[in-house]
Amino acid sequence: MDILTISTILRNLVPIGLVIALLLFLRLGIKAKSVRSAQAELSIFIVIWVIAELLRAMLLLGILQTNPMFEFLGIVIHTISMIAFGIFMVFRFYRYSAGR
Repeated sequence: MDILTISTILRNLVPIGLVIALLLFLRLGIKAKSVRSAQAELSIFIVIWVIAELLRAMLLLGILQTNPMFEFLGIVIHTISMIAFGIFMVFRFYRYSAGR
């Protein structure tokens, strides 16, 4: 078994790992006590991020047909998740600092 075969096998496992992560974080978000809890906010962010990465992985593997608009949608979703994460971190840091 050469490096190219191992790389192909691992590349094909990425979408499976992303679906597992998506299901786990959806479950964590649903089990959160409130939407404003850190668990819920972080879960929502990670779910958005995983969806964007899943779309990108499926495009790279050729599972989905690629067109420029679809690729742009993945970039937009990824950007939104990064902005949401930044807001989440600033808000949590501010609340933690203000409480001391």
